[in-house]
Amino acid sequence: MTAAAMMPAVVQAQAPAKAAGDKTPAKICSDADASESVEAIAAACSAVIADSRYGARDHALAYAQRGLAYVDLGKLDLAVADTAKATGLETGNNFVWAARGIVLASAGNFGDAKAA
Repeated sequence: MTAAAMMPAVVQAQAPAKAAGDKTPAKICSDADASESVEAIAAACSAVIADSRYGARDHALAYAQRGLAYVDLGKLDLAVADTAKATGLETGNNFVWAARGIVLASAGNFGDAKAA
């Protein structure tokens, strides 16, 4: 099971605002499911993060989603860093906090995961 698959369904529905059209980076990043490789999801989220046309909310969602992809790639330090950025950008967003909790738990930091 991938880290993204552990997200509650109501939280998974969030996507960067400009996710129109198939196979755009925003669409791939927001549809983190079995149709794309984890590497492709991480790359697509990186493209969204690098694109200044997206706002803070979209960047926060992309950081959170990339963090979940990094868990699946075994890059826990990067995952923790990405979700920290996500929660800093979007403090009241359930998706970014759920992603943060999953990442911290995956890294073995259960106390902070529970708080997230």
